[in-house]
Amino acid sequence: MADIPIRRFHNKLLAVCGNLRMPCPKRVFVMHDDQLAYQTLKTLTGSQFQLFELADLLNGTAFAEVREQLLGGARDGDAASKRRHSRELILSLTLMAMAEQVVCTFSSNLCRLVALLHGDLAVFHSLDSDWTTL
Repeated sequence: MADIPIRRFHNKLLAVCGNLRMPCPKRVFVMHDDQLAYQTLKTLTGSQFQLFELADLLNGTAFAEVREQLLGGARDGDAASKRRHSRELILSLTLMAMAEQVVCTFSSNLCRLVALLHGDLAVFHSLDSDWTTL
């Protein structure tokens, strides 16, 4: 599947906010695997939205103990690091499943999993394809 331009994510955020019957949430959790793309999205949104990622949540002082208990301090490449990355993925998926609105791509199996966990496809906004059953 081709990469989705970052500007499309930004445009979809604006469109979702424009269609809501309630005030647009300004705090946006971003699950990503590309730090440069995340920084580009932050630049595009400027002060329109407050973007945050899992690391932002876990690096706060309120989460210091939780961070150490759940994730630990692993070195890259070792087994502990792999467990840490797995836990980060599970935490990110959990946060997405609790979201009021989700912008993602249904070509992504992670997006499809979160949609199933969430249970309400009406709050999912795919940038590439409509929901289809397998």
